[in-house]
Amino acid sequence: MSHETRAGPRGGAAGSEEITKFSGFGSHKLPQAENQIASRNPRLRHLAGRIHTLGPGPLAEMLIELSAGKPLMPTLEAYSRLYPLGEFIAAFGGDRLPQPRIVAAGGGRR
Repeated sequence: MSHETRAGPRGGAAGSEEITKFSGFGSHKLPQAENQIASRNPRLRHLAGRIHTLGPGPLAEMLIELSAGKPLMPTLEAYSRLYPLGEFIAAFGGDRLPQPRIVAAGGGRR
C-alpha cells in the first residue's frame, strides 16, 4: 500500500515543500531537491518517458548496463533511440522480462 501527499504550490497547501510518502513500512519525508530533480531536467523526463514505453525488458537491460558503470546520459540517449522500434520490439516479445529459471537444489538427476 502506498500513498503520496504533496504540499506546496502544486499540492494546494502553501508553505511546505516536502512530499510525505506512506507505505506499509512506515512514512518518511523526501526533501524538495530529490523530488524536483526530474522537473528541473526536461530532457531527462523526455528520455524516461520514451524508455518507459519500451516495457520492462529494455528497462531492465538498461539498468543492468548502468549498474555495470555505463555513463547515465549516453545510455539513456541510446535506449531512447529505440523508441521508434517499440512495436517491433513488442511483436517479438522483447518488451517483456524472460521467465525466471527454476533450478533444483542439489543440481542433478538421480
